Amino acid sequence: MLLIKEAKQLYLSDDDLEVSLKANVFAIDATTIDLCLSTFYWATFRSTKGGIKLHTQIDLKTSIPEFILFSTASVHDVNVLDVIHFEANSFYIMDRGYVDYKRLYKVHSCEAFFVTRAKDNMNYRRLYSKQKDMAKGVMYTRINDAPVTIYMKYSILSQFCKYMCKAGYDCYIPRLPATPPKDSFTPYIFTNKDMEEIFQACDHLQLYDKHMSTSLFMIPAMIRLLYGTGLRISEALTLKNKDVDFEKECLYIRKSKNGDERIAPLSETLAKVLQQYLQYRDRIPISCLNDPNLSFFVSPIGSSCIQGTVYRWFRKVLATCGIPHQGDHKGPRVHDLRHYGKCKIMGSAHQEYFIFHDIYKNTSHNLLNVIYTNFPIDPVCFL
Repeated sequence: MLLIKEAKQLYLSDDDLEVSLKANVFAIDATTIDLCLSTFYWATFRSTKGGIKLHTQIDLKTSIPEFILFSTASVHDVNVLDVIHFEANSFYIMDRGYVDYKRLYKVHSCEAFFVTRAKDNMNYRRLYSKQKDMAKGVMYTRINDAPVTIYMKYSILSQFCKYMCKAGYDCYIPRLPATPPKDSFTPYIFTNKDMEEIFQACDHLQLYDKHMSTSLFMIPAMIRLLYGTGLRISEALTLKNKDVDFEKECLYIRKSKNGDERIAPLSETLAKVLQQYLQYRDRIPISCLNDPNLSFFVSPIGSSCIQGTVYRWFRKVLATCGIPHQGDHKGPRVHDLRHYGKCKIMGSAHQEYFIFHDIYKNTSHNLLNVIYTNFPIDPVCFL
C-alpha cells in the first residue's frame, strides 16, 4: 500500500479525466478468469469448468489499482463492497451488478458518493431533488469562452425561455451572470513609416509556388482600399462590380454591420489603384468576370476571396516589415488599418481629405507606378 501511495503521487499530473474534480474517482469492477477444473479443483465455478474472479478498485486519475482481491468465480461481484474501505468525498463508479441498497447505503454513510446504473426491475421513488441551475451547462460548453461570450449565451437562452413561457410552456429562466467588464483591448495604431513599409512589402510580394487559387495579385489593392476608405474586411470582400462606381468616385456598401448600407468616397488615387487591379483581373481567361452581380475581388480561378486569405498575406507583410504579430486578437490586425485613418482624422481634422483621398501624396516614392509591376507571375499564366 505504501508503494501504491507513492506511485499515485507521481502520476497525479497525468490526469486524463474529462471532468475536473478535486476528489478521488474510483471504478470498481470484476472479471472472471477461466481455469481447468481437473487441474485447479479448488476453483469452484460451474459443474464443467473452474475459475477465479479478480475484483479491482482502480484510481481513474492515476490508472493505478487501489484494491485487488482474488476469490473463487462463484462469489458474486457485490460481495466485494463488504471489504472495500470507502474514502470520504470520493466517487465510486460501479456497474448495475453492484446495486444492493444496504451496501450502497454503507457508501453513503462514509460520506462518499456512488454512481451506478439502475436495474430494469428496480423499485424506487424519489424523495427530494436539489435545485440545479440548468443554464450552467451552457456556461461550461467551452471552458475558454470569454466572459462576454458566456454572458451572451445566457442572454440568448434567457430570452428564448421567456418566449416559451409566454407561449404556454413551463421553462426555467436562467439568471443572467454579472455584467462582464468592459474590454480593455487597445487596437494597434500604425505609424506613417509602418504604412509606407507595408505598401512597399505588398508591392514586392512573391509567389514561390504556382497555385491556381492564390489571391496574391489582389492584396496590394485590398490593403490600400482598407486603408483609404476605412472599410471592414468583410465589407470589402462582399463588394460587387456594380458597387464600385468610378464615375461618381464612390463605393456602395450594401452589406455593412447590422445590415446597414452606406456610401464610401473614393479618392482619385485610390480609384486608379482599383482600375489597375481591374486591368490585371480582366486578363484572367474567365468569362463574365465583369458581371455586375459578381464579386469585385476574385481569385485567379474566378472564386470569391475569403478573409483568411487576406489575413495570411497580411501577416507575411508584417513579418517582412519587422512588425511583430502578437496573435490572440491582439494585433496588429487587418482591422487596425481602419483605426489608423480615424486617428489621423482626429489628430488633424483639416487634413481629412488628404488622408482619405490622397493617400500616396506624401509617400517616399510614387507607389502608383509600381503596383503589381513586381508581381512575379502574370495572372494569365495561372490558367
